[in-house]
Amino acid sequence: MKNIIKGLCIVVLIGGLAACRNIPADPMNPVAKNQAQNEDSAEQALGGKKENSENETTKSAENVAGGIALEIPGREDLKTLVSETEFILVVDMASDFEVVRTPISGEKSVYMIDHEYQVTIQEIPKSPDHMQLQAGDTISLFVPVGMQQRLKGEEAGEIIPLFDALPEFNEGEYLLFLAQFPNDSPHVKKFAPSNMNHIYRGVGDEYRNIVSDSIPVIKKDASF
Repeated sequence: MKNIIKGLCIVVLIGGLAACRNIPADPMNPVAKNQAQNEDSAEQALGGKKENSENETTKSAENVAGGIALEIPGREDLKTLVSETEFILVVDMASDFEVVRTPISGEKSVYMIDHEYQVTIQEIPKSPDHMQLQAGDTISLFVPVGMQQRLKGEEAGEIIPLFDALPEFNEGEYLLFLAQFPNDSPHVKKFAPSNMNHIYRGVGDEYRNIVSDSIPVIKKDASF
């Protein structure tokens, strides 16, 4: 039974992910590498934070489709990264999160798994004027984790992770390159990384990439 569930989730991961979030295919994508290693890392990431709460949502499939880019490769120069990013925010965040499950369009029992963090905006290097973001605002940051089958509301298979390892968020300051996450309420601001190869933690007078070697360091006085 476990192998059948695994097979279903892998098919969804490879063939259905674009339908879920309108993701462009890219052969350089680090997603879906060694399956056995990914299962171990996902179990550790999700199972090792007992203090975090789990909120199950029943958002419609339309709310999941959006353009949150999981398969875009890392960029090698800051100018390109900035030009491709709609929102660039400096935020203060804690390490605790909630687990959010969202049903995938066209799949009756397969769910996207995200970690939702509450973060506070410190600076806004780049944002569309119509968003009216301000320093001090609290926003929701959704970090994609993987996919899982659920039958009658119960977990029926292991989480199939999207990445070899998840970002490790410690409490502190972060520079984030974001896209707006589909949202039911205009009063709640939801975002997700626009490129999972670029997540930066503030250290001294610079931001250090905690997920990849692509643009490993950005100075805090860099011009966006």
